[in-house]
Amino acid sequence: MDDSTPSRHRHPKPAVILVHGLWTPAAVFALHSHWLQRRGYRPRRFGYPSVRATLAQNAQALKAFIEATGASDIHLVGHSMGGLIILDLLAQSVDPRLRRAILLGTPCLAACRTFPAPDPNML
Repeated sequence: MDDSTPSRHRHPKPAVILVHGLWTPAAVFALHSHWLQRRGYRPRRFGYPSVRATLAQNAQALKAFIEATGASDIHLVGHSMGGLIILDLLAQSVDPRLRRAILLGTPCLAACRTFPAPDPNML
């Protein structure tokens, strides 16, 4: 199975969903997926149309991807715009399986001001 396809079956390894940035494909996280897998995680790369859909539409697509991911523990890693999608998702609802959200190079200084404070357990 391609790591960009979520599995509906429960899996004992924690999943790490990698969310790419603007104008890049999910494949940019191929090496990260390899490294995470070697360290006992189940990486999944979430791909989205960064310039053809709104932030809210991409957050809804990420929500569906998370719902279809069969893992008891899920961590999110977002690069650049991927981090904004994660923040938008967390502002709407939080899946109880989410454990951590890590933002890499996300321009959230001004953007974070528009979102409610995140759950401290997510930090």
